[in-house]
Amino acid sequence: MSAEFDLTPLESVCERIEAAPQSGVSLLLYGLLKSMQVEERGCPFALTRLRMLDADTRTLVYALMELHAQQANRSPEWMALVERMDEVVDRGASGAGG
Repeated sequence: MSAEFDLTPLESVCERIEAAPQSGVSLLLYGLLKSMQVEERGCPFALTRLRMLDADTRTLVYALMELHAQQANRSPEWMALVERMDEVVDRGASGAGG
């Protein structure tokens, strides 16, 4: 039985990260997403970091948290989008040093 999730918030984050992979907000959002994948350690994302975001971005984060509560972070579609962001951030990090 496969659940259908509206991954629009995750797709929005992916687009933001692709547009500016080394920006502070992109890296903050990426860190949040990565923390959602390590449930056995809890989600180590500090909620005080929400204060660093504007209201629209916080709304996006709240939508991601709701998807996490629905276990969308375990879906193949979620994982594929996170892998796409991994590649973008990795490319940005390797290009930032040179």
